[in-house]
Amino acid sequence: MEFHEFPTVYSVLKQNGLTDESPDRFYAGALALLRAKASRFSSHALAVEHNRTVCEWDWMRGGSPYFKVYPAMIPLLSGVGIEVPVDYLRLPFQAFAVRLPAEGNPLVIDDQYCVRSILACDEQQAETEERRVYLWIDVGEREMGDSPVLTYCQLE
Repeated sequence: MEFHEFPTVYSVLKQNGLTDESPDRFYAGALALLRAKASRFSSHALAVEHNRTVCEWDWMRGGSPYFKVYPAMIPLLSGVGIEVPVDYLRLPFQAFAVRLPAEGNPLVIDDQYCVRSILACDEQQAETEERRVYLWIDVGEREMGDSPVLTYCQLE
């Protein structure tokens, strides 16, 4: 059975031949560029892109751990409601991916899209010292160069 992989900025650029750097060098450079932009411009878009970059780099530095979820388990897991503060939620890794099946996936959004993979990240906010869990969700929507359009959620 085939499962979708989570598409990182680095993997998309590497696949398109736009970078030959190591992941560490790539993400360190990307974060430095984002910090330089943030010092001149304050925007929500820069903060979100910074978060995505940190999440992807944490995931890669942690060995890119992932969990495959088989089609029969998806309805059972998606039907579970958990209403607990994020402080009580403990993730198995700092960052990990959830890979969903390429076929038989019931998490269909419409005829064209379905939830393919999710990157979950556990982060501490430096400014406020609040802990948050971030989810980056790939539903298969793509832009130029096969660049993914991801949905972003945060659990406060």
